[in-house]
Amino acid sequence: MLKRRFNIFERIYSSHWFLTSYNGPGFVYDFSSMGGGNFITKAFYVMEQGTCRYIFDIDEFEKGAHFTANRLINDNKWRLGIYKRIDFYTKKYFSAGESLRKILMASLTDKEIIKVIRQIIPLQHYHQVH
Repeated sequence: MLKRRFNIFERIYSSHWFLTSYNGPGFVYDFSSMGGGNFITKAFYVMEQGTCRYIFDIDEFEKGAHFTANRLINDNKWRLGIYKRIDFYTKKYFSAGESLRKILMASLTDKEIIKVIRQIIPLQHYHQVH
């Protein structure tokens, strides 16, 4: 009997590929640097009709989930550090986003728009991933 190796573990409705594109590299590359274990090596997304499906290797996802859950429950110092990190990047990202909304993009050159966007992209990545 053929065992299913991959499964959909998340659905983001009314999604946009640009916003959800941070999580793939985040799960594979950033998660381990945050102390979440080095389990996820395969992740891909299917974007269809405004819904993004996050698809992971079942065994990798389960190992990562158990490791992270145990760490969140049993390692208070790590958990509080993660909360502080999330709060830090979320505040920076939201502040940058509010500033971005006030910019009259139509008055900027292409290079100026690129400069503005390049400032917010890393914050969005860390807000999504960390």
